[in-house]
Amino acid sequence: MAILLYCRVIKRKADSVRTVNITEIRRLAQSFRQGIERALESGDISSRTTKSTMPHFPKGCCEVASDLLAHFLIEKGIQTKSVHGEYDYDDWENKFPHTWLETDNGVIIDITADQFAGEKVFETFSLMPCYVGTDREFYSLFDENYREEVFRGLRNCDGDFYRRNVDPLYEIILSNIV
Repeated sequence: MAILLYCRVIKRKADSVRTVNITEIRRLAQSFRQGIERALESGDISSRTTKSTMPHFPKGCCEVASDLLAHFLIEKGIQTKSVHGEYDYDDWENKFPHTWLETDNGVIIDITADQFAGEKVFETFSLMPCYVGTDREFYSLFDENYREEVFRGLRNCDGDFYRRNVDPLYEIILSNIV
């Protein structure tokens, strides 16, 4: 029996609301991830084109990739929040920070969880390249450092670094989405 979870989504036009199911969010997240992968394969994203961590995707890219994906989803009328957490495996030197997106009704959207696939501590988890769902087992490992109220788009991110190194990636990724 398939269970569809629906998200209330506010469109940009005045107070117009539509419903998007989890399958649609998954489709959008997967296409965005594939756009990143194509941009990496073609060399459109490389250490020549950005000083961000994106050339090493998915490793160490969860915050930047989540911000880029959140902006993409906003343009599709889907509002998300970034969640930032840290898993402190042994209370000493094995700390794993991670960032993912969530909708108001608890749908987790993560296009970088597979960066942890080779880590022994996470071997019991089947970490997919694109996770969209409500299962919190993996995410409950991370102590939540903070949760953004609402993502307002890349143009509202602070700092010159984002303007010079992250904003341009968005258009590159979009041009690689089939």
